Amino acid sequence: MQQYASHILSNFPVRRKAEERERFTGYLSWELRERGYTPRIESGRSGTYSNVVVGDVEKAKLIFSAHYDTGAREMVPSFLSPTRPVVYLLTQAAIAVALTLAAFVISFAVTFVLSLPGLTLPMFLVLMAAVMCYPRFAPSSQYTANDNTSGTAALLELAAALSPRFRNEVAFAFLDKGADGAGGARGFAREHAEVLDQKTVIDLDCVGSGDTAIFAANKLARWDGDLLAALEESFGEKDGMHALVRYEGLFYFPGDSRKLRNHVAVCTAKRLSGFGYFISAPRTKRGDALEERNISYIVEGLKKVIEKYCV
Repeated sequence: MQQYASHILSNFPVRRKAEERERFTGYLSWELRERGYTPRIESGRSGTYSNVVVGDVEKAKLIFSAHYDTGAREMVPSFLSPTRPVVYLLTQAAIAVALTLAAFVISFAVTFVLSLPGLTLPMFLVLMAAVMCYPRFAPSSQYTANDNTSGTAALLELAAALSPRFRNEVAFAFLDKGADGAGGARGFAREHAEVLDQKTVIDLDCVGSGDTAIFAANKLARWDGDLLAALEESFGEKDGMHALVRYEGLFYFPGDSRKLRNHVAVCTAKRLSGFGYFISAPRTKRGDALEERNISYIVEGLKKVIEKYCV
């Protein structure tokens, strides 16, 4: 089940710049045509994003998505705790405070040594501006296996594994700009606004590492009892993996699902006592993982979901 992941990481490891994303969408479209699909490119009016869409979104009973682009190298490794939003917010606040203090200490130390106290505030403001602009102008991350080659590969594997009987029942959206404000997801939601209010999008992001697959349905998706039942029935315990289908309680994952009004956000995580489930540093060497069992577990389970739900 790793054929797509290995090929993508070998040939398209970084998909951030326009030319890198264009090369990858060319490969993606070719691969989908080889599997019998007819992909199309949906772009913004000014070409700000390029989503690769397969199937009839209006007629599909289920829609699956994943962003295919990759992001910038992080200044400070992220710690995502989707089932404990307060922990996530506190860690983000701690990072912001630490960077602010570092900028102040550096500006104070430099201007003190140079005996130029009048430059302390200007230097501090320049450093803070550099921190805020870093995500846009930083070098591209070379560690892209989990975020989000894992979701892209899983979506390709699912499309390839699906029998002709169900291919007309689902649609796939490979979204652009997921690491840049979820621009592709926003455009997809705008393009199919009326449809996506009524149909659930299952969005895969960071599914390559961890032993727990989390399926977090938002308020609209929770009304679809048949889908939630299909998810629970299709994902049991296998190869050390298990699933958490979360209907209630707080959940926050900073992915494309935020822009999709009716969605189930999917990620895989580990459990840490006191912190709930977490995904640590996905864009660093330490957190860059893509395990075959994870992709197999997600693909096999979603295939069963389609067969149960789309009848």
